[in-house]
Amino acid sequence: MSIYTSLSGIMVHMLRQDVTANNIANINTTGFKSSRAETQENHGLTGAHTSATSRSNAQGAFLQTSRNMDMAVEGRGFFPLKTPNGETAYTRDGTFHVDSQGRIVSSNGYRLDADITVPSSAQSLRIGPDGNVFAISNGNSQHIGRIEMANFFNPQGLAGAGGNLYRQTAASGPAVLGYPGQNGFGTVLSGSLETSNVSIVKEMTDMIINQRGMEVNLKATQTQDRLLGMLLDLKK
Repeated sequence: MSIYTSLSGIMVHMLRQDVTANNIANINTTGFKSSRAETQENHGLTGAHTSATSRSNAQGAFLQTSRNMDMAVEGRGFFPLKTPNGETAYTRDGTFHVDSQGRIVSSNGYRLDADITVPSSAQSLRIGPDGNVFAISNGNSQHIGRIEMANFFNPQGLAGAGGNLYRQTAASGPAVLGYPGQNGFGTVLSGSLETSNVSIVKEMTDMIINQRGMEVNLKATQTQDRLLGMLLDLKK
């Protein structure tokens, strides 16, 4: 059965390598959260297997952009977005802009799930740490709404939905809506973006470890294959 141990080891390191490669590929993705493959022993069997992929929700560094529409969340919380099919998705990517209808939308064109319409006369916007949005026109300031945020009992339970978006699951629990700076929600940093929390040093180290792990298990498999071949030859 030892050959199965080596084969399962190869599979585990291959899956870990896939996760590591995805982390590295998203090192420059705004608000991206790194993942890692969790492994456990096969009880009653031989070897190990990947049981789940967990995500780190550690805060990424902040990058100042000087664009008022760029927003970073400092602390807990996600921006809720309304998708074209009417569902709600969640993101930490605060790259927003105003569309032709005066709506605040994400980089992929999804509307911020808040009742805010920017008047066509607005020359600029000011967004406070508490999510209040003001339209500035000819030196006058007009309050036009407040950005809502979503929080979850278990953010790690959110499922990736592609495009740097997440959707709620039974594991995450339902979304709890609130305003920035209140009841455990983080604050909004206008003019900044949260960068990926991927550590390139850690990921490169993991990549080397995964590669070495695959090589060791592959050599063990080849050795066991030769031994089995010799045993079969002896029986002839």
